[in-house]
Amino acid sequence: MSAAKPNVYKCVVWDLDNTLWEGVLLESDSVKPKANVIRLIHALDERGILQSIASRGEASLASQKIAELFADDIFFHPHITFEDKSNSIRDIAAKLDIGLNSILFVDDDPYERAEVQHAFPAVHCIDAADLSLLESIADRPLTEFSADARSRRAYYKSNLLRQHAEEAHTGHEAEFRRSLDMLLSLRHAELDDLDRLQELIARTNQMNTSGRYFERELLERYLLTREKWILVGGYADRFGSLGSVAMFVINKTDTVWVIELMLVSCRVIARGVGGALLAMLSQLALEHDVHLEANYVPNERNRIMAMTLGMAGFVERASTEAVVLELDRVRACPLPTDVRWQVQFP
Repeated sequence: MSAAKPNVYKCVVWDLDNTLWEGVLLESDSVKPKANVIRLIHALDERGILQSIASRGEASLASQKIAELFADDIFFHPHITFEDKSNSIRDIAAKLDIGLNSILFVDDDPYERAEVQHAFPAVHCIDAADLSLLESIADRPLTEFSADARSRRAYYKSNLLRQHAEEAHTGHEAEFRRSLDMLLSLRHAELDDLDRLQELIARTNQMNTSGRYFERELLERYLLTREKWILVGGYADRFGSLGSVAMFVINKTDTVWVIELMLVSCRVIARGVGGALLAMLSQLALEHDVHLEANYVPNERNRIMAMTLGMAGFVERASTEAVVLELDRVRACPLPTDVRWQVQFP
């Protein structure tokens, strides 16, 4: 029923000279985009693949040319410096909060590709003369990509606005959280959610109780039969929606609900969304007069999930291959007061 997670690409990082455009900008201001590149960029963007730049050169001149030739908001955190491109790619990944194994790096220079590959073997490096991998992604039907995926650039743009607002805020962090006017939703998943559920499973590592990969067919069976509940958590605030950011797989009986899998996207970890969703789920369990448990499989990357479960009132009951945690109703975390709710349950 389980399998290894597939590799999922989130961002294409482009070089500029002789890659994104023909020629060298410092030698000629009349450079033009390479054939098919503009179509590729927009097709990838429509499918939820982010774009960035790692290039050597004069930043002001290159930025002016990029704005002239391409949409001015298509590239996130472009790095145009004279430093090693591996440094640029590291910084881009950190600012986008994505793994290096989800990055495709395109460059015409074999030295630059080798430098990046040596520093970060997980990055997939592509010769600018062969864009067949990008073309294969760009040619896939839009219907193969979830609505959440296709909205990824909009989500990241709204997240940048949040970050700028947070940096400009001079008061207490709790005051800023209240100013966000956060709206969380919790509902049963539907068949239209399957693509997004698979993305969350494949990409979420830090806030992940088990690390288990659920095949699409198994999720579909659960959705159709309600043999196990699949719940989806959504997030929005005054800056816009981030779509579906969390999911639960719950094995239920008349007396106990067991969280077999809980995932929360890295987009919202800092806003306490994981703890808030657990508080809501514990409230629902209380209303249905059932005990709430969670299976937690510790690893090097999901320690923050253990902390979140503990702060929500879960205590360890037994240790086997997974740590079994049960909710201590006396210690259970109350519903946060700085969040509004939309709950469609059960």
